[in-house]
Amino acid sequence: MAQTVTELNQQANHYQCYQYQDIPTKFNASKTNRIGDITCLTDKNWSIGFTGKTNKGNHGWSQFNTRDMDGIFYATVLAFKKNFQLDTVKNINIMPLLAQILGLHITTLIDGKLDIMKPLLK
Repeated sequence: MAQTVTELNQQANHYQCYQYQDIPTKFNASKTNRIGDITCLTDKNWSIGFTGKTNKGNHGWSQFNTRDMDGIFYATVLAFKKNFQLDTVKNINIMPLLAQILGLHITTLIDGKLDIMKPLLK
């Protein structure tokens, strides 16, 4: 497997390939079995394909290389300040915010932090 990744990376132009155990930790991929033995990540605006095959879609590129993969969160609820805009935050912080508004108790450890989203609340 390592030899294959090495060969892929030697000819790489606008992408980088990794063995499963070597995927950078920022992708949080080490805790799932949904990722193959080899993962290749492209640069912004690039995709990987095969000659003669029609591209029927792709997943995109790393969210860490560009802001193009950012999500947008709009909300109109009495709990939120009107016409307030918060700087970019990680999506994981939305769950504790919604739990707070709905009066739900989070009973397991999560990565999101309510404190980051509190400026949105009245």
